[in-house]
Amino acid sequence: MILVTAGVLGRTLQTPAPAVQFDDSFRLTGALMTRRLYVCLFLVVTGASVLGSCGGPTPPTPPPTPVATTITLNTSSVTLTALGATQQLTATVKDQNGNAMTGQTVTWTSASASVASVSGTGEVTAVGNGSTSVTAASGSLSASATVTVGQVAAAVTKVSGDAQTGTVGQALAQDLVVQVNDSRSNGIAGVDVTFAVAGGGSLSATTGTTSANGQTSVMWTLGTTAGTGQQVTASVTGPGGTAAFSATATADAADSISVASGDAQTGTINNALALPIVVGVFDQFANPVVDVVVTFAVTSGGGSFSAGLDTTDANGEASSIWTLGSTVGAQAADVSAAGLTGSPVVFAATAINFTFTAISPDTLVEGSTVTLTGSGYDDITPSNNSVSIDGVTATVTAATTTTIDVTVPSFSCKPARGVDVTVSLGGNTSNPLTRRLHP
Repeated sequence: MILVTAGVLGRTLQTPAPAVQFDDSFRLTGALMTRRLYVCLFLVVTGASVLGSCGGPTPPTPPPTPVATTITLNTSSVTLTALGATQQLTATVKDQNGNAMTGQTVTWTSASASVASVSGTGEVTAVGNGSTSVTAASGSLSASATVTVGQVAAAVTKVSGDAQTGTVGQALAQDLVVQVNDSRSNGIAGVDVTFAVAGGGSLSATTGTTSANGQTSVMWTLGTTAGTGQQVTASVTGPGGTAAFSATATADAADSISVASGDAQTGTINNALALPIVVGVFDQFANPVVDVVVTFAVTSGGGSFSAGLDTTDANGEASSIWTLGSTVGAQAADVSAAGLTGSPVVFAATAINFTFTAISPDTLVEGSTVTLTGSGYDDITPSNNSVSIDGVTATVTAATTTTIDVTVPSFSCKPARGVDVTVSLGGNTSNPLTRRLHP
């Protein structure tokens, strides 16, 4: 069916509905028409429109409908170094012209959830060491990224065994336990840990491999030196750092006793010696042992100790003051501790019946006269009082029971120095006094 509308010079030409025809020269005829007109025609034929105008343009062809053609990810690979670590993936869907499309539904899946999981928005989370892939799908389109999870040691931490106290030369009660963690404090299995000891002692192993919980351990046998100077370090290759263990080593059981100080003194009869009698008690490794009971006893010459018993201190020492008896000459005492090597320790002293307490003037000059003060000197025969200055016998010029006058010896080309001065009488020699001597 054909509908025809004719227009002439901007006017509408009315024709009756019937009898509208076209001849071969496009002339319009009808019962009411008396002349031929050239017209512009609009034809609508079976639903398709054809627009005709006198010299008018052809309308544009409408654009094609966008169709999803490709899907891409922001990266093709993901590497995670700690369990629980995450990385965001994004997917882009494009049409046939390469334009990004909005409103497209994207689903995310992981090929192995035991290695890595992925959220509905594309966030990848490390679950376990290994490798897998994560896929983004939209309709029939899909794209994948490789995900690698490999924990890296970030810290070595102490679990147990630090700050123990043990006996020298023996293993500590607890093993040293360390844990190797990644950056999110998860234990790492299969990491080699190196152990090193400083300050003495030994280890059951110098390396250990972490178990499933990231832990490994070693046994520490302390060295033979008592104190706090021993240490063990645990370290791994890379940025994991080092863990340091310390321990306090105590002395072993008491093994021996020996002289510390105070032997071979000279003192006046019935008077206390200038220095106390001191012994030391040690273990098998020569460490001082505390709290050992020691007995002091005079064995000849009379006299007594200020304390018959004493207990060793932190330095392993015990002491007592020895007051000599009335016997001139050699006197002796024993210091003992049951079961110890070296017990009893024998101390000797020389008892004299004179004293030597002072020198005047205090500074000595070669060739000058000085006076020694004390008691019990021989005033009948002054030369029986022998005076030694720096190992050279001085000339005694006068003596009373309490003083001795001597001439200081001359020494050839010796500088000013400190020298010892002693008095000998009746075969016994006093303790020395040290004074400054000038040429």
